[in-house]
Amino acid sequence: MPPDHPPVTVPDDVRKVIARMAETAKEKPDDLDAWRQLGFVQYRAGQVEPAYLADAATTYQHVLAQAPEDLDALRGLGNVAYDHNDPQQATEFYQRYLKVKPDDLSVQTDLGTMLLARQDFDAARRTYEAVLTKDPTFFQAQFNLAIAYRSTGDEPKALAALRRARDIATDDATRARVDALLARVSGAPPADAAGGKVQAPGDLRTGVEAVFRAHPITGSRIDRIDWSSDQMARVVLREFPMDGMPPPVREKFIERIRNGVRDAKTRGQTAGALTIELVDADSGRVMETIVE
Repeated sequence: MPPDHPPVTVPDDVRKVIARMAETAKEKPDDLDAWRQLGFVQYRAGQVEPAYLADAATTYQHVLAQAPEDLDALRGLGNVAYDHNDPQQATEFYQRYLKVKPDDLSVQTDLGTMLLARQDFDAARRTYEAVLTKDPTFFQAQFNLAIAYRSTGDEPKALAALRRARDIATDDATRARVDALLARVSGAPPADAAGGKVQAPGDLRTGVEAVFRAHPITGSRIDRIDWSSDQMARVVLREFPMDGMPPPVREKFIERIRNGVRDAKTRGQTAGALTIELVDADSGRVMETIVE
């Protein structure tokens, strides 16, 4: 959609369904299944209209008031905080969740991402290492471990973690992306599938991709990055809460991305405008267009 397209909203029929669900839940305050379902639907609607995220939080808090260890409510509240770019609160809810279900590797990895966002690099590293101890093939934890090492300036361990991430990547596209970041970190061209060396796609592309892959929020939600040219890229994100960000948070996020892209252009000695579209993986909707 063009930049001047009206804001996307929840369809009226869906809005009415959610309202009926809310009325039904209020009539049955002890029916926690109904409240959990309402919270889930409100959270999903919140990916389109941010106001529903606040409704989801209220709903999940109702569940917690009666069941303080409810897993759906704890994770739901953690996810709402995650989407609001509030790593402190998200960390607290994920930690409460893991006290009840300590072997949930996905939530452990989300917790690590929030610790990384808080710049608690050692705690993030320990969290990712704990995940990998239980499942050495958990790719996102392995990749994020490399980011944690690099954040503390430990380039040798970051490179080793990236090489391990490449080994456990399950498809060629993912391996190619790891190769691109490896090339960026090590300064060496990435290896091709046959074990030889290939030219990196260019300092600009690898530098820009590193901005998104190293970002504590976007890194774990990247589906793919498509380049139509050196002037145009589409970053496809899974369940990314762009519309749920409060305006100051959204502006800060965009400015951080723009600064990173500007640095990548400077290092790559690239002139001219670069346009980056942030795209929702499910709908194909362009959530934001960043021009640098």
